[in-house]
Amino acid sequence: MMKEFPLNGMNIDGINKKLEDYGDKDIKNSKGRLFTYFYDPGIPELNDLDKLFLTFSKRNGMDYHAFPSTLKIENDVTAMMLSLLHSDNGSGTFTTGGTESIILAMKSARDTFLENYSGIPEVIVPVTGHPSFGKAAEYLGLKIKRIGVDSNYRADPEELKNAINEKTAMIVASAPAFPYGIMDNIKEFSEIASDHNIWMHVDACVGGMILPFLKKLGSNIPDYDFKLPGVSSISVDLHKYGFTPKGSSVILYKNEKLREHQIYVNAGWPGYPMSNAGIQATKSAGPLAGSWAVLNYLGFNGYTSLAKKTLDAYKKISNGIEKTGYKITGKPDATIFAFQDDNSDIFETGVELIDRGWYPQIQPSNTALKLPSTVHLNISPVHVEVADEFLETISDIHNNVSNNKIKRTEFNKKSSAEDLLKLIKAHPEDKTLFYHILNQIDSKTGEEIFKKITDEDFTASKN
Repeated sequence: MMKEFPLNGMNIDGINKKLEDYGDKDIKNSKGRLFTYFYDPGIPELNDLDKLFLTFSKRNGMDYHAFPSTLKIENDVTAMMLSLLHSDNGSGTFTTGGTESIILAMKSARDTFLENYSGIPEVIVPVTGHPSFGKAAEYLGLKIKRIGVDSNYRADPEELKNAINEKTAMIVASAPAFPYGIMDNIKEFSEIASDHNIWMHVDACVGGMILPFLKKLGSNIPDYDFKLPGVSSISVDLHKYGFTPKGSSVILYKNEKLREHQIYVNAGWPGYPMSNAGIQATKSAGPLAGSWAVLNYLGFNGYTSLAKKTLDAYKKISNGIEKTGYKITGKPDATIFAFQDDNSDIFETGVELIDRGWYPQIQPSNTALKLPSTVHLNISPVHVEVADEFLETISDIHNNVSNNKIKRTEFNKKSSAEDLLKLIKAHPEDKTLFYHILNQIDSKTGEEIFKKITDEDFTASKN
């Protein structure tokens, strides 16, 4: 790692070599072995659109008067997405990702609430809802109230009714929830939102660009979008099942009025008047143009074809995992899912998959949540090509894990975050220790551990 500002510049070859060295240990999306972080359509031709990304990356979407193409492209993208999600008079904004989309929706809901009420507004989120809602609440001074899920891992409408009070500014449902790929009871949530005149947000970040096409293919997808009168806003990540460049999402609103509070303007200083539709001011138009290009290249029929490949891969892989002896968690509604092991250590399975070059997400959960620890897979079209190889690998892992009686490092569940972190560092050979600790200790201590790790990782002088 570089420790100081360079005195002299590097030549192009030196720069390329240095960055290649930095990326040597990065996860490589080779042969469809990546089940997280990147959604692969398996279409090499899409790489030909990279030139458009680079061309527009030098255009600043902050001032669309200087770069009017950026406004036209953004309005095209949001119009396409509003149409896809059955809105006739809605509005939207292109964002950097699901977190920004969620922050904007929560700010809009907060300010709408504060037009008529006072106090700290509350947002009701299922326990399976994405952490971005908690992050947004910290940024915006809101209070999160978590509600539980039923036996099918869907957010419980009865718990929602009991949680609503005079301070409720927003309720949230997921389409689907990320941990288990299961959709919440969105229709019932919509009816409750309408009855109480409360803002309802649907987090379709992971599902928004595949659910419409699965429905076209005949999958039993319940209504979740603007067809439901109680839905006020929807977040959709284009860089997931939309296969667009990373840093591409939209926040969509039922009408223009609901979007007003997310727009920031400032004419009270001696510089140029500022007006931003989203959180960013200066923003590269590269992801925006890349998204426009991919959406138009594939079209509805192209996405439907990719959804078919994804669904085929999902069915083959999930069925094969069950036959191997694992248990699919709940009944997933789309093409992401999690599996558990009721007889052996699921963390060993996850770690062994990674050691063998497959990259799932290990979900430790927490004993206090009373929800299972799992391994999570995002299925992409490319996984059709590697399904057999993957199932052979996981079958071999399961047979070995079932008989594996390795001794785990002992730890005290009530130890401090600092002591637990020292223990983890002292036992790098015990690759499941980290997950067992997170599963057994209280979530606040787990968050302290993560905060310490993050602070150390991003302290340049220690690298």
